[in-house]
Amino acid sequence: MSGTWQAQAYAAHSKAQETWAKELIEKIGLSGNESILDIGCGDGKITNYLSEHTCGEVVGVDLSTEMIAYAQATFQHPGFVQMDAQKLEFEERFDVVFSNAALHWVSDHEAVMRGIYKALKPNGKAILQMGGEGNADEVFATLKSILPDYA
Repeated sequence: MSGTWQAQAYAAHSKAQETWAKELIEKIGLSGNESILDIGCGDGKITNYLSEHTCGEVVGVDLSTEMIAYAQATFQHPGFVQMDAQKLEFEERFDVVFSNAALHWVSDHEAVMRGIYKALKPNGKAILQMGGEGNADEVFATLKSILPDYA
């Protein structure tokens, strides 16, 4: 998605996204030592929440420089990097790749899925949630095309 995000406004009005993310995190069953990548971290509050549930490295990435600046100024523990989800630059670094209410904004889902695959350590897992009926169809079609056993 192009355009400018207003990080402070998002932080004040993103309670629904926070609720969805926390529900999803509970389902992951973190053991407390995972390294985690949060794609589309926005204002950083969920990345920070993840860092409170593991002693492993936690990194949040977002395309928006405004969101990353806000997250860096607000939270001390997780790392935050301005990065396009379609151009992830990680190699076998994370046990979990997490994304909530963000990936439906990208246009090249194949690039995102390949980047996630490369970012994961062997036996790592991707936990991805997108809202809105039908807006993740392209993500699922891409998964089916690159993962033959995906059903």
